Amino acid sequence: MENTSINMIQTRPLESSERAAILSNFVEIQNPQEIATFCVDGRKGPRLNAAKKSIEGPYLQALGGSYHLVALNWLLNNGGTADYMQSAQQTFTTMQEKRMKIGVHRGHHGEGEKSDCGFADNLGKIIQTLNNNKDGIWQLITQAEESLSVKTAEWGALMKSIEDARIDTIPSGDVLIETAESKGADMQNLEGEHQEIAAVVNLKPNTTLNVDDNQQTQAFNLDLWRIIEQAEQLGMDESKATLLSLGLYVATEMVLVEQKNKPRLPIVINK
Repeated sequence: MENTSINMIQTRPLESSERAAILSNFVEIQNPQEIATFCVDGRKGPRLNAAKKSIEGPYLQALGGSYHLVALNWLLNNGGTADYMQSAQQTFTTMQEKRMKIGVHRGHHGEGEKSDCGFADNLGKIIQTLNNNKDGIWQLITQAEESLSVKTAEWGALMKSIEDARIDTIPSGDVLIETAESKGADMQNLEGEHQEIAAVVNLKPNTTLNVDDNQQTQAFNLDLWRIIEQAEQLGMDESKATLLSLGLYVATEMVLVEQKNKPRLPIVINK
């Protein structure tokens, strides 16, 4: 159904104590360029670099780890009309040239073509959900951050530009993770079950959610400030990258939460 009314979905209440607990687990990071970006997934799990050495400490978070930048690059450069995997390879190569770390994850739910990364396993469905629900998603975004309402026309034009994205060229999540591994990605192996209670958009530079310490109030966290920094380094427009990131984030929540008949997660802006 096109543009489903957002009012038809129940939103999970977020207690003030829960919100405070999540925000209390945000920490400062000194050198973001030296830290890998893993997934927004709220679960925890061990991390290894390409040399199979353990990685300790807080890490940055984006949709599918580095596949967030791949999706932005693919959709913003040509509306997603190029072959997705060619774009992925090109994006990873450019990231490495600019000394950006590549990060992805697997998990114990992965099997066959599934990697257990919800973004990688459902990317085509996420983009289709964004296209089919663009008005409702925009309403949710502007409810969370009213200042973005001045960009309504830009949002409309952006959504029009990705209508013909070739989601048929996106392979399985397992193939996506294997491709990142072949490029020397840092790898995380997530454990346990999903218990996220909120979707956080982090706008505070040089901070991230310490996921390991936030297990009692699991949350999806998107370090949007860092994604936009990297997008600009890759030659993308800041405003379009911001809007598309938010659109993909909400669409991901819809696919992974609401379309599984669970209450919508509240959006928390950390700024």
